[in-house]
Amino acid sequence: MNNFTIRIAGIDYKITTIDSKYADTNMGKMRADTDEIFINSSLGYHARNRVILHESIHWILRNAGLDDHVENEKITSIIEAGMYAFIRDNRNFIMNNILESELGAWNFNKGVNDV
Repeated sequence: MNNFTIRIAGIDYKITTIDSKYADTNMGKMRADTDEIFINSSLGYHARNRVILHESIHWILRNAGLDDHVENEKITSIIEAGMYAFIRDNRNFIMNNILESELGAWNFNKGVNDV
């Protein structure tokens, strides 16, 4: 995974992989003060993507006022696991009906398995 940028709630965050020896026990970490998300470079493809989603959800919850770290981590992990599975399992539906539709109208003729 090369370094790149994603946008969360209107703020661009630089995604950077870091050597596992500098990652402590973290798979990833967001730094709101520098607009960066760091990801442990030893992680595989799906784990890296889950970390990006996980850290994005943290930011969304913090912006909603859910700052309790213990509760935030629990909620974030539950949402991340469910959303990652949903996105992976429904990729074509998302691409055809949410991302590519100019009017936002869903095309129910294109389902999960349609390319």
